Amino acid sequence: MSTSYRDIIRAALANVREDATRPVFSTVIKSLNKLITERDWSSQEVVLLAQEIPLYFGSRVIVKIDTRPEGEQVRALEFEDGEDEAVEGGIRERNLGRTNYSKYKDRPDIYEDVSFLEYCLTFSIATKQPKPLAGTASKRLVQCYPRYRGLREHETFPDWCRVKIVLNVPFRNYPRLPFTFPTDPTARVFTDWPSAYTFFRENLDVLGLEERRDGLEEIPTETAEDIDDIEDELEDLPEEPDPLDFNELANRGPNVHYDTEDLDTDLGRRPEDLDYDWSVKIGHLTGCPDIYERRTRKEFWDPIRAESPITSDVQTQATEVRDSLNPEQLLLYNTVIEHYKRTLEGEAPPPLRLNIDGEAGTGKSFVIKLISSHLQTLTRKTNIEHPDRRALDTPIVRLAPTGAAAYGIDGSTIHALLKLPVQAKETLRPLAPEGASELQRRLRDIRYIVIDEKSMLSVRILSWIDRRLRQACPSREDERFGGYGVLLVGDFFQLPPVAATPLFSTGRLTTEELNGAECYRSLDRTLRLTQLVRQAGTDPESVAFKAALQGLRNGEVTEEHYTTLSCRVFTDNPGELEAFSKALRLFGTRKAVADYNTASLRATKRPIIAIVARHDKRSSIKLPDDDFGGIPAILCLSIGSQVMLTENIWTEAGLVNGSRGSIYDITWDPETTNPRETLPLCLVVYFPGYEGPAIPGLPPKVVPIYTSRRTLATESENYSATREHWREQFPIVLAYAITVHKSQGMTLDAVVIDPTETQPNPTASSLYSSYPTRRNYRRASSDYSVPRFPYLEPIETPPPYAELPAYTYTLPEPTSSGYLSYPFPDSTSYG
Repeated sequence: MSTSYRDIIRAALANVREDATRPVFSTVIKSLNKLITERDWSSQEVVLLAQEIPLYFGSRVIVKIDTRPEGEQVRALEFEDGEDEAVEGGIRERNLGRTNYSKYKDRPDIYEDVSFLEYCLTFSIATKQPKPLAGTASKRLVQCYPRYRGLREHETFPDWCRVKIVLNVPFRNYPRLPFTFPTDPTARVFTDWPSAYTFFRENLDVLGLEERRDGLEEIPTETAEDIDDIEDELEDLPEEPDPLDFNELANRGPNVHYDTEDLDTDLGRRPEDLDYDWSVKIGHLTGCPDIYERRTRKEFWDPIRAESPITSDVQTQATEVRDSLNPEQLLLYNTVIEHYKRTLEGEAPPPLRLNIDGEAGTGKSFVIKLISSHLQTLTRKTNIEHPDRRALDTPIVRLAPTGAAAYGIDGSTIHALLKLPVQAKETLRPLAPEGASELQRRLRDIRYIVIDEKSMLSVRILSWIDRRLRQACPSREDERFGGYGVLLVGDFFQLPPVAATPLFSTGRLTTEELNGAECYRSLDRTLRLTQLVRQAGTDPESVAFKAALQGLRNGEVTEEHYTTLSCRVFTDNPGELEAFSKALRLFGTRKAVADYNTASLRATKRPIIAIVARHDKRSSIKLPDDDFGGIPAILCLSIGSQVMLTENIWTEAGLVNGSRGSIYDITWDPETTNPRETLPLCLVVYFPGYEGPAIPGLPPKVVPIYTSRRTLATESENYSATREHWREQFPIVLAYAITVHKSQGMTLDAVVIDPTETQPNPTASSLYSSYPTRRNYRRASSDYSVPRFPYLEPIETPPPYAELPAYTYTLPEPTSSGYLSYPFPDSTSYG
């Protein structure tokens, strides 16, 4: 007796995990498995197989025709030894035997005038010697693949014409261009398939093929608008379900192409885009052969970095520059310098653990660079005075969460120096012995680690920093940060980390985050920089602007602040529209950024190409860009389009995540045949901020950008297996507009801010984080009117100074040594 459907579903439900991400899907799959393997159908199949009765039967025979050019048709590959094999590229190619094409070409002479289509329809081709079907037999059904579109403006139209000729014109050798009809008395030569097919249809009587007229189709006369209408109708069709496992396996084969129809817009498919001949960009940069010889980022940039090293040391500054510091900056300067002097004199002072707070424009980066320069000077002086000792390297390293912020302080990114995972879903693992030795070598003489833009740090990242520094100094692995001095710099009133817990959080934390919170609390003293330097000026407008910034920062916006910011609205300054026409736009949401970038690219009125990323399989194109570090599945570009780099290539030379530039050129590998369906070899980009050596054969500040491969590991529903996906694409995005988060740490000459696109109700912090990054009050404008101040929400964060008391002692007078000297505060007396 068979189990009832209800019992089968109940049994399946009992085996579904409570934490399953797709419980309904799991239930259905388990139920179907039981139906197929445990119920009636399995018994029926056993009976049929035992009696050698086919499980299915069809009254018509289907003949499959591969319509691709002969050289591109399917081949069989195997990895085991066998007979009749040819080793090529490390893979053995197995002989498929005689294909339908080969049998047709070897047909007897009496069938010379039989076309390939007629041969497939009316001949028994399954036998060793094909012969015509009996008079009562039904014609075969023909299935052609791939299917090409017979629209004159479609890119596959030439292939459609070629297939018509292959099917209807008798041949012994597969037709190729240049092509001549065997029965043409004039022996006319055709160099393209559309003209050959047109001649074929119009001259059937001359070619002696009049009987084939009924099987030919008229060439459609649809226009580009008609094609768009058809595609709009197709968009209404339901999406195909996700492929099964064996389909995904099949999609991993070679030559998998992803159609640009996956795009949400028509960019790259417009008539002006399709008319442009991108084949002129194939191997065309003959003056720069290194681009084609060094085919990856590592192969290209490693030799250049070795030949032209750029150190991360800051520029040497004279001692007199110290006199330009304000009292707050001077206090920070002397704290670090005096601590290092005590170290050089043989003392062992406790490591510095400083929390440095300062809003944008208070000169934090300037004083950090000055401190670094004078520490380097002291180190060189010590090496000269003590030649018998091992020469010391610079005692300070500057780090930041982003490449742009790291470049601003002549430093490195936290992830690059400490080899931290980039993806948020990853976990920190100890470095391998080789990596640990390299990190220990780089930090051998380091005494101070400066971490800028602390508002973007999460407690998890700070915990990772602590764990990695302990591994870098095994002798002090029991101490916080491995015994290194840490200076945490930034402003908590700026933007917090994305989708992560900020340092000052008092909510529930994981074990990893608890360690990060303890590390943050180990910073036992705070120094505040309050005097604005960046927006210098004493005129009434500058003073009013500074006051407005302070009001935004503290969530205390007044009517005067609102009036000040409203003076920079476009509608009130029509004469400045042209000056800001090419200025960077800042939005608070990714959707607003994407919409503006798409509209700006379209407005360039240049041919656009849609660059489709390579994937491990077709379904990976649907995965979010964030899962692959932000590189897009489909990248639309044109020559001259504004772009931004999304990974760090050479931080010291200015090629960092956040570097803005424009597309100078695009080039493909010299062996490329179809550039629209092939990933370019590299993008050639002009970066104004590039400070490395010029690339031979390219203009100054123009460099090649190669593809980057990002991986994503996903677990199966029952956590029994891990599947790895990968995407290969250029680390480039359009940058006519960026998010406010992305602008963090940038100093821009001109910018347009849209406060209506930050959040449903713009917050004071979102406006404050964008305005202070400008050099000049008059170079910041707003696209729309500034919201009335009652709608500006105060910053919803606890005070960042709650557990970090500030210095309370006063500045002493300068000493004869040139440095301020005072008793170093005892760390145990604070906190």
